[in-house]
Amino acid sequence: MEETTHSADSSRGGFSWLSTGNIYVMVAIAIAIIALAIWLRTGLLQYQGLFEPDAFFYYTAIKQAVANGFVLSKTVALSGYPYHSGFNEAPGVAYMTLIPYYFLRFTGLSLLSVMRWVPIGFGILDAIAAYFLVQYLSKSRVLGLLAMFFVAASSGNIARTAGAVYRGDTFVSFFAMIALIAMLMVLYVDNEKKRYIYTAITALLVSLGPVVWNGGVLVPALFVAATTCIVLYGFVASSQKTLKSGILLLVAMLVAYFLDQVYLAMSVINQSVFTSIDFFILYVPLALGAILMYYLISARHTLKQGSIGSQLLGSIFNRSVILVFAALILLVVMATFFAPYLKNVLTNGNSIYQQNNVAATTQELQPPTYGFIFASFGLQLYLAPIGVLMFLLFAHVHGNTSYLRKGKLSVNMNYGFVVIFVYLAASTYLQLGAIRYNSIISIPLALFSAYAIYSIFKLIQPYSIVVARADVPLKFVWIGVVFAFLVLQVALTAGQSFGSVQADGINPYFLQAMVWLSQNTPQNATVLPLWPDGSVVEGWGNRQAFMDSVGGENGTRILQFGQFLFNTSPDQNYLINNAYKPDYILVRNFWFDELGGIAIEANITNLSQYGYDVMSGFSIGGNQSQQIYQFTSGTYAAQLVVTPNANGTRSLVALIAPYGSNQYLPIKHILFINGTTGNYTQIDSNYSQALNYTLLISLTGRNITSAVILGQTLPYTNLFRFLVECTYTECNYNAQNVTARVVYANSDSKIIKLTYT
Repeated sequence: MEETTHSADSSRGGFSWLSTGNIYVMVAIAIAIIALAIWLRTGLLQYQGLFEPDAFFYYTAIKQAVANGFVLSKTVALSGYPYHSGFNEAPGVAYMTLIPYYFLRFTGLSLLSVMRWVPIGFGILDAIAAYFLVQYLSKSRVLGLLAMFFVAASSGNIARTAGAVYRGDTFVSFFAMIALIAMLMVLYVDNEKKRYIYTAITALLVSLGPVVWNGGVLVPALFVAATTCIVLYGFVASSQKTLKSGILLLVAMLVAYFLDQVYLAMSVINQSVFTSIDFFILYVPLALGAILMYYLISARHTLKQGSIGSQLLGSIFNRSVILVFAALILLVVMATFFAPYLKNVLTNGNSIYQQNNVAATTQELQPPTYGFIFASFGLQLYLAPIGVLMFLLFAHVHGNTSYLRKGKLSVNMNYGFVVIFVYLAASTYLQLGAIRYNSIISIPLALFSAYAIYSIFKLIQPYSIVVARADVPLKFVWIGVVFAFLVLQVALTAGQSFGSVQADGINPYFLQAMVWLSQNTPQNATVLPLWPDGSVVEGWGNRQAFMDSVGGENGTRILQFGQFLFNTSPDQNYLINNAYKPDYILVRNFWFDELGGIAIEANITNLSQYGYDVMSGFSIGGNQSQQIYQFTSGTYAAQLVVTPNANGTRSLVALIAPYGSNQYLPIKHILFINGTTGNYTQIDSNYSQALNYTLLISLTGRNITSAVILGQTLPYTNLFRFLVECTYTECNYNAQNVTARVVYANSDSKIIKLTYT
């Protein structure tokens, strides 16, 4: 059976609905998509401040840099005490705002305004870069516009490029795309001089990934993976030109490595998997393998017909088998002698498939659920795989001339597909390992989703269906279906964008408390908060926080504070010796919603004893002799039975049963809290067999506003003491050498002054 392999470096081919004469139509549509991208990213701008704690930490560091002549310091003065935390993130995260603000400050724009809008700018850049990158699948303006749209309307991408969102992964996708575009230019250009110029540009762009964000090591990682696949493709396709280009890319990889060494010496980046000397464990076998493959393919046509070498290298199947065996041998060697390095590479520096409880909760390293992924990408989850298959099977229909064939079986392939598919595969691997990578996978999903729609149109374009005895071209039916889908995509994304709220319970009342803190406490005051709240203390309250969500994200401190909160003794030793006598402790009602996470960080194992079950259902019933207040949740049903006594008083009994059961049993405690003043009253049951639970009821005047079932131990913890039993009039925190007094309180936050004797 004869085998043929078409030139792997042939032109991309293509088809465009928009001719050169209609360039103005294309530009108008592109502008409309950019306008859509901006609008969909403005939902969070309705709120004060920034989206999440990390952004407040960066705001603190950037403010400090502005005050320091636009030079970023290695330490952040408000992060941590008695010694300050370093700015351990890549400096590019800060300079993405510092650079534009340096020029825009003369217009009267505030630093905060620039910082809130910078992510939207990168959302636009992502969409534009997607237009150019997808051209390497098929050179079509319509395909490019579809890719722009899918990035613009991707909830996953908006999660990192919306206004007021500020993180390292806000910026990295753009740098990854332009590095891959430069890489593809090396592969496609025919002029040798230009090829070398593009190689140098590629090396520079790849080296910038870790400058932008610590996680920007993704850029060299993608480049390594894509280059490896290009080399393998060149060997299978028996293409000397492809292998030569692959070797040039390996040179670019080496240059990028040495550029990163310069950045390391300048403290511009941090050490990572692809910047350490261990990089050569991966690089050397890859480079030697590429050179060997180039030699073998070059020598293939000089081998004697029928010789062993000619037979081994003479078919796609044989060359593929050789690669499989070589890869298995290399994998065994790596696993035997370099297992720690291999694990570091496969886990992206232990940042995916994370098992450590503290790291998983503090760094968003939990594996995602299907619901989370679908909410981020919707039908793109299904369109993208279809796009992959459509390229492999039908790309030749609209211009692709590069493919692998064995007999009648033909598989479309080109450089663009290899590179973008590697992008999809690598980002899928990251996304399945941790929720934080949803913006990174948004780009290749958008590219292949756009290709799916475009290629289906091209495939069905010649065909029609009969409707009411008239021929209706299938392409018009498909256009109608796609238009409806795009409208639905915009509607769903807009609902998510404008329905989102700030993360970690950030709200106007919390920020109001931070304004009070900044205006009513000494400038050198120290504050003990929960770690994510610490970044807001620094950024909005302008005070030193013991912990925060970036620089001061200290696992030991997070663990110890969590254990202090769940301790049933005052544990003044923690405040004095471990927390270094903070002047204030910040507590928030939002902590009740985060009890599970705080308990995990504190290594609490018997979580049921610290339960906090909100009763969402409420009704009032009873008869002439009793009034019954009924509360329900998905776990429990509870009743507050009020019985009038002959002397004019009332007896109160709290009962509890599993949800859906009528087998009610009495519980020990009822706790009433005045939602206006914060004062509380506790009533204890006289029943000897009463269950050790507490029914907490919040009141506004005489009206019940909420009810909660508390676990057996929670009401006796420091967390509960500070959140519930500390008021302006008294504070039930009885330590021998520490006294606590509420100096500020609102519906979200309490600021408690600590005094030491």
